[in-house]
Amino acid sequence: MDWKRLCISAFFAGQLPLSLSLADEILPIGKIITDAPSLAQHLVTFRGTVKSLEQIPSFPTRGCFIPDRVRATIEDETGSIEVLFCRSPGAMGDHLLIRALISVMNSEGFASTILATAKSVERTEENVK
Repeated sequence: MDWKRLCISAFFAGQLPLSLSLADEILPIGKIITDAPSLAQHLVTFRGTVKSLEQIPSFPTRGCFIPDRVRATIEDETGSIEVLFCRSPGAMGDHLLIRALISVMNSEGFASTILATAKSVERTEENVK
């Protein structure tokens, strides 16, 4: 194994436990929004209801080469968050459990933009009638 691979492996091994520990606990969306700076670039798990779906132009990104990219607003009783999905997560009104990477984009003079990029999604039992 060369040094470059070793360094990359060590870096990701050091980052992984922190990310996984945050992803194991289901957080309310309001807490994610409030604590977004400390959760940036970490995996988190949350649940909510699909309130809007919007097809967005396709462009290849890491881990998503599918042209069916969707931006959705997911809401729970504590707030709402914008989530990018590699493919449609379901229909309006579906209840989802989502594991996502949190990104915070800051612009001077503007409010921070908080965006979650879905890594996995499951429909929850609330959808079963």
